[in-house]
Amino acid sequence: IGLSYAIEDAVEDFSGFIWTDATRGYFHQMAYCMRTWVKAVRTIAD
Repeated sequence: IGLSYAIEDAVEDFSGFIWTDATRGYFHQMAYCMRTWVKAVRTIAD
């Protein structure tokens, strides 16, 4: 879970031609999916 939040924080500070709103959005979406996956696995494990 911590990694997903760290990714979201980090991409906001990255700069360069590749770091567009779309690129940042991709990483935010990926981080959200990481948290959703962890939640699903925890639900199955319980």
